[in-house]
Amino acid sequence: MVSAMELSTRVGTIAETIIGRKGRVSFVEVLVELGWVHQKNVDSWRRGELDPLTKAMSVTDDKVLEAAEAFNLWDRLRFRRTTTPHVSATRDRRPLRFTADRDITWVHLQFARADARPAADEKVPDLVVLEAKDEFECEECRAHDRFMMMDSQSAICMGCADLDHLVFLKAGNATLSRRARKESGLAAIVVRPDAKRRNRIWRLGILVEPDALDRAEQQCFDDEELRARRRVKDAERREVLDEKFMGQ
Repeated sequence: MVSAMELSTRVGTIAETIIGRKGRVSFVEVLVELGWVHQKNVDSWRRGELDPLTKAMSVTDDKVLEAAEAFNLWDRLRFRRTTTPHVSATRDRRPLRFTADRDITWVHLQFARADARPAADEKVPDLVVLEAKDEFECEECRAHDRFMMMDSQSAICMGCADLDHLVFLKAGNATLSRRARKESGLAAIVVRPDAKRRNRIWRLGILVEPDALDRAEQQCFDDEELRARRRVKDAERREVLDEKFMGQ
């Protein structure tokens, strides 16, 4: 049995190591480094597929809350603190729970150096849509769909997920995808689980609003037109220089 002092020391050592490497540290990262929960289960939790996180943990709620208190007391004056609740990558963006009914503020605590840039996990996580394999029937409306979304352990279609107005943009053109995602008020990443490797997924593309895709495509066309004009001007400039050189 690990004593309170030993746990506090372990939490502090882990937090110091992570913040030294990344410039920031969150309580959930400490839990992973303690060996109490696997990163793949944290990922499932963030996607809303696991609730609460302690379902996949090797310790009791009491021990988790004890570690959270120790994390709160660790070097609290040296770093910037935030306690913004984690939210899930689900259609309702519901708050993520560490325990079933005993969460305290410190489970959402993050420390960061003053000069640290915002971390990716501080942002609202992306909605994730799965490519349906074989015949997929929505568990809410019984309709068939090409894509599905997991919501509270239920597989639902794009209509029930309120995403059926989005269009699919296949991966391959990074510039177009980036611009379409930026232009779209609502977007989702489309992935396919690897049939041979359990924890691996393939990114197929994104779902974005039709108008956003139109604007992104126009931006790419404008860029290509600009590059074409530059190529013409560069060719004309080289031709003038060649004529001057030949005339010497």
